Amino acid sequence: QCSLMVVEKLRQAITSNIENRLADCMREIGEVENLEGEADTLRRGINTELTKGVLPPFSRQDLMRLVRRIDMVADYAHEASRLLTYLNLSKLDEDLKKKILMLINETVYCAKLTLEATKTMSSDFKLVGGICDKIENSERKCDMLYLETLGRVIAGRCCDEGVMIALFAFLKALEEVSDMCEDASDVMRIISIRALE
Repeated sequence: QCSLMVVEKLRQAITSNIENRLADCMREIGEVENLEGEADTLRRGINTELTKGVLPPFSRQDLMRLVRRIDMVADYAHEASRLLTYLNLSKLDEDLKKKILMLINETVYCAKLTLEATKTMSSDFKLVGGICDKIENSERKCDMLYLETLGRVIAGRCCDEGVMIALFAFLKALEEVSDMCEDASDVMRIISIRALE
């Protein structure tokens, strides 16, 4: 849940930045920072509990890998928010702003699906595979949107080189969020298959 909250707060920060509400954006970036710290604390706590448990080693390792992948969702959202501090997206053209909003909206959807899959694991392993398919489809959409946005930045020469470098890094961090969701879904598939054997 914490990782999804980080991604949703990042969306708010991006929206504020695009709308030139930079004070709101900075406040929301601070909230991203706090939530990401909470996600790290939660990950450490879960890992500590897993080392104490009675689970077989392979199950424990799978769960630790899943917890780490989900934490990396928050890590990359946090990285994108830090890079956002150097950007004023409101100065970009309308098409580019629209593409960035489409990318963050699909990224949030991908993170929501990841949360849904993790919750479903506790009640019905048979349903997890279908949700993981949706995560993969969403991640592919994020990749497509990322490449379209990147191409638009390059073709449009939207800003000076320094800002362009920060924008490239911001977009890459944003794209990595959905990649980590897909990585988490791969681990969930493995856990579900083993549980159903």
